[in-house]
Amino acid sequence: MRGTGRTLAGLVGDHAGTALLLGWVVLAIAGNIGQWGGDMAALWFAGHFLAAGQPDLVYAAPPGFFGGTPPAWQPLLDAELRGRPAAVVYSYAYPPVWAGLMAPVSRELSAQRFLDLAMVANVLMLAGCVLLAERIARPRILSRSAFRCWGVAVLAITLPAQIALAYNQPNILISFLTLACFALLDRHPRLAGGLLGLAAAIKLLPIALCLLFLPRRRFGALAACLATAAALAVLSVAWLGWPLHRAFLDQLALASENMVWGYMNPAPRIAVQDLLAHFGLAETFHFDQAWLAFGHPSAPVSTGAGIVALAGTLATALAWRARGAGGQTEMTLGLLALSIGIFLLGPLSWLHYMIVPMLIAPAILARMAPLPATAVLLGAIALDTPAATQLLSLRTFTWVQSAFWTGLCALAVALLLRRDPPRERKPGE
Repeated sequence: MRGTGRTLAGLVGDHAGTALLLGWVVLAIAGNIGQWGGDMAALWFAGHFLAAGQPDLVYAAPPGFFGGTPPAWQPLLDAELRGRPAAVVYSYAYPPVWAGLMAPVSRELSAQRFLDLAMVANVLMLAGCVLLAERIARPRILSRSAFRCWGVAVLAITLPAQIALAYNQPNILISFLTLACFALLDRHPRLAGGLLGLAAAIKLLPIALCLLFLPRRRFGALAACLATAAALAVLSVAWLGWPLHRAFLDQLALASENMVWGYMNPAPRIAVQDLLAHFGLAETFHFDQAWLAFGHPSAPVSTGAGIVALAGTLATALAWRARGAGGQTEMTLGLLALSIGIFLLGPLSWLHYMIVPMLIAPAILARMAPLPATAVLLGAIALDTPAATQLLSLRTFTWVQSAFWTGLCALAVALLLRRDPPRERKPGE
């Protein structure tokens, strides 16, 4: 009986993480079906206007871009809500090709029906992200079940995942494609590169990650990434014409000329600009509420060629150092550092960009003693829970987030550069 008890206990322990993950999937779908997602709704609206022969409305936006629903979209929004509580549709800021693919879908599905299907897909992809992160980032010290429990904690109680689901964020797909790319890189390099190229064709920032292919000499993956992104860009222009792409570029320019500051985007450059504003060295932010402000980027902290160059330098340095060992841990630490760097240095530091870094953060356990590494991981969870937004002012929250993630990025680089690493865990081991 004792042996049977130990066997049952071991069986429960081995599958506890899987059970929790499945339970989260069920609860997340049940809790979010029927909810309006302003970010994903933008895709449906863009497709609808393209299908209706109104391409001039695809890239409609409020005067400050971040001001809510584009005025030209409001009548359609009211019709789609059908008397339900007021909701918001944010401006569409993705390449035209995705609106083109959405156009026939918008004829067949109402906005809410599409959002419900997208929500199911997003929940399933987030669960898939946990399994993909496990494949590339699980250290030997963690069992599969323990890693999945970590993943469920990230999805269930942290702001990046909660915000992504609340807005039905298309970026969940980018997170999934990014993790799938690095999970498949060794066995199917061209497919992996194609997936990252697809992510880059949705939002350009993931293209920086292809530099991590170089230390593994995955030149086929690099070529596939660039070819996929380029092919989709050419297809988009050939199919939908240059004027719509000109409108897309104008939309990006409008977004870059404005800033929004809230708990959902604790950007370091916003914190720096706010600090400089106290000394009269930058433009001040206008607070609509204690937790939401709007402004314009000032020259000292605007995202431009210097920040892009810094991100590229970081990526190149990581790739160059990783070439010697080139193991799974080096690759994962490089991905951790660079994905955090994209959040810190990118033009918009949305918290949902942190889904990938948070899921793969346990990789630091491969190079650190368990106690300090666990403290770092628990700190990441604690600082990104809704409770943190209740305890900390927006300014304090932004500085704390910026400092913590800068520190973790530096830690990942330091662990990557560490000499005489322990024996590598091979993927899937």
